[in-house]
Amino acid sequence: MQLIYNANQVMRVVFMGTPNYAIPVLEALLSLGCQVVGVYTQPDRARGRGLALEAAPAKSFAQERGLPVFQPESLGSFEVSEELTSLKPDVVVVAAYGKMLPPQLLKIPPHGCLNIHPSLLPQYRGPSPVASAILQGESNTGVTLMHIDQGADTGPIIALRQWAITPDDTTASLTPRLFELGARLLIEKLPLWVEGKIRVRPQDHSQATFTTQIAKKDGEARWDQPAQELERRLRAFTPWPGLYTHWQGRVLKVLEARALDRDVSGEVGLVVALEETFLHVGVITGAAVLGLASLQLEGRRSMTSKEFLQGHSSFVGSQLPS
Repeated sequence: MQLIYNANQVMRVVFMGTPNYAIPVLEALLSLGCQVVGVYTQPDRARGRGLALEAAPAKSFAQERGLPVFQPESLGSFEVSEELTSLKPDVVVVAAYGKMLPPQLLKIPPHGCLNIHPSLLPQYRGPSPVASAILQGESNTGVTLMHIDQGADTGPIIALRQWAITPDDTTASLTPRLFELGARLLIEKLPLWVEGKIRVRPQDHSQATFTTQIAKKDGEARWDQPAQELERRLRAFTPWPGLYTHWQGRVLKVLEARALDRDVSGEVGLVVALEETFLHVGVITGAAVLGLASLQLEGRRSMTSKEFLQGHSSFVGSQLPS
């Protein structure tokens, strides 16, 4: 079945997205029968110890299906504008592309440029909406299908869908679910959008909240913070930069942890022995104790806390920096 929007003309769509979790949105366009005339992704980047060029997941997916791929370093050039115009897209769909669309590109498709944003706008505009919702202890988040304007996540709303945040959710686990939800929302709303049957709703800018780009230093543990907040930081900063501290001159990553509802006497940052199942060691924090389930010392493999103590018995009683 193909998406017909004008007589017998199949909808021509340009997709812009880069990471693996954006692929369900591209799959949604293909399932609708759209003619995907171009897939824009970030340029290949050097990764790993050998610094070999690695293609974006969306690029690999598109190439496997014979879709044309474009990887401009910038969207602001005249050449990119001409290129996009030549593709004659009826609509552009964006999902985690990683670049803002300049004003001249927004005017090209007759049905505009749509974006799938993983929050309930106007809450959590910006580059880290999923991590920020976890950091703030939200019990719910969601996804927004919006019509892109010249602002940063300020465009009018086409549709919203809510999604619950579980106590075990991390940014790594929650982000793909939100984009899968966005893909289903796109399947439902895109045909109605191009038929002119949806009236957009302007965002209430007075209710907007904003996020910032996450930096590596954000993952360094401050043990004077409450255990519950440190647990949220670990979940929010998984997979990157994670939650980490320093021990014996090396970086020590906390891979899994749980805030315990108990107080233990001692200095903030003191490592103490625990007798909890899966939690054999903990750290005294600004409020309560953060039980450590698994750890990874720089240059070593990940270990359960029990395994870690077997090889590093002096860890208990250590004073971690805060």
